[in-house]
Amino acid sequence: MLKLALKTLAQNKIRLGLTAFAIVLGVGFVVSSFVLRDGLKEVFNDLAAQSVAGIDIAVGALNPDNDPVTQTDFDAISGIDGIGGAELSMTGEGYENRLQPVKPDGTTIELNGPPQLTFSWFDDQRLAPTEIVDGRAPTNLDEWVIDPPSLQRHGFVVGDTYTFVTPSGQREAELVGTFTFDGFIEGPTFMALQADTIRDYMLFGDRFDAIVIAADGSVPIPDIITEVDAILNQGEFPRVIVQDQEQLVAETQAEFGQVLDIIGGILLGFALVALFVSIFIIANTFAITTSQRTRELGLLRAIGATPGQIRRSVLAESVVIGLLSSLVGIGAGVVIAFVLRAILNQVGAAIPEFGVVLTPTTILIAFAVGTIVTVVSAVAPAFAASRTSPIAAITGQNTGKKESIGRFVIGAVVTLIGVGLMLLGLFGGADSVIGVLAPLGGGAAVLFIGITLLSPLVAGPLSRILGTPIQGLFNTPGRLSKQNAARNPRRTATTAAA
Repeated sequence: MLKLALKTLAQNKIRLGLTAFAIVLGVGFVVSSFVLRDGLKEVFNDLAAQSVAGIDIAVGALNPDNDPVTQTDFDAISGIDGIGGAELSMTGEGYENRLQPVKPDGTTIELNGPPQLTFSWFDDQRLAPTEIVDGRAPTNLDEWVIDPPSLQRHGFVVGDTYTFVTPSGQREAELVGTFTFDGFIEGPTFMALQADTIRDYMLFGDRFDAIVIAADGSVPIPDIITEVDAILNQGEFPRVIVQDQEQLVAETQAEFGQVLDIIGGILLGFALVALFVSIFIIANTFAITTSQRTRELGLLRAIGATPGQIRRSVLAESVVIGLLSSLVGIGAGVVIAFVLRAILNQVGAAIPEFGVVLTPTTILIAFAVGTIVTVVSAVAPAFAASRTSPIAAITGQNTGKKESIGRFVIGAVVTLIGVGLMLLGLFGGADSVIGVLAPLGGGAAVLFIGITLLSPLVAGPLSRILGTPIQGLFNTPGRLSKQNAARNPRRTATTAAA
């Protein structure tokens, strides 16, 4: 039967291609979401590593709101042997939402587009691999610099003074230059100011986010960390955390990863919608093609094939189609990822360039999704084919199916569950986005399935009503098409659902 299944696929290449197309689309969208997310993660991981490349040690507060890093802490450790350079730092986390320069057109930078990343400028170049491109560095209060692409994109001019919208009110700051750094990516808006400027604008008082340290190589870094920890954590409970570069890179990458996981989750949600639709298309395709082969399968039954062999033949076809389609879908997913990037850039998202990142996990998910979805979609047609008697199949006496009351009862229950889940998402008072979207999206999917189960109730009458004008236009062909659509309401409803 396996040989027969493979031979049947080889002789029906058009049917194979049309069936595979829906699977390729579904798998392609799933793969594209992972490729896009993983590609961006690789880019931002490199950015995170480059942004702290000169920092050997970072000191941050465990409770920054109540017990922050201060100038006193900086003075206390500045004389430790082995420290080649140190600066107080404002990391910029959250500042992009509260420090907004007003552009020449009178608007601020849109926060729903590419991210705006604001951080403090280090005068000690060992701590930050930055380089001035035009103008000079921000050496005084109320001065700032920006990356060159963002300068052009937003219409800023070096040497002009711009208003900043800040928690302390509107402040005036001079744009004194543009800068770049190792690992720079085009898309986000990068701005840098003196740490004291950020502190003043944010009304932070004697509070800094961190102390960053560059070692001079004379003392091992673990020894410096031990001494810093001993000086600043003298109380009963520790108040600061001292990290080496490896830990700092991991923390920075994790912060970028949280944002990228949200983006990847949104893309995966759209991919799952595409996959959900594909399931209906695949199931309908198998139902139609199996129906078209009724006589062929009936002849096999007549010459001795058992129902189990018929089922295995149809399922074997689905496995082969699923594997081939998944393979093609992986390639399609890579293409879709780059097409999505181009589309997002056209609407202003400014997604940075990334390479093809195709992880083993993505490949396994692609094959699992494509094959499982295809096999599951073929189960019902396979069992339907195996239950058809040889005589009925050969003579064509079993072309219609009576709808059971059970199907409609199940459909009604499923529909009510879907409506209930959607109402829960809309009016359940959830306090998170996931709490709203999970029951709302799940309810929509369940509702769709329920309506599909109920649709044969109306497919027959609607076919007759909608077919009447067609019968008037095309006479006998129109009458035959109307009767054919109304004769098998389930087939008509399933085709419409797909």
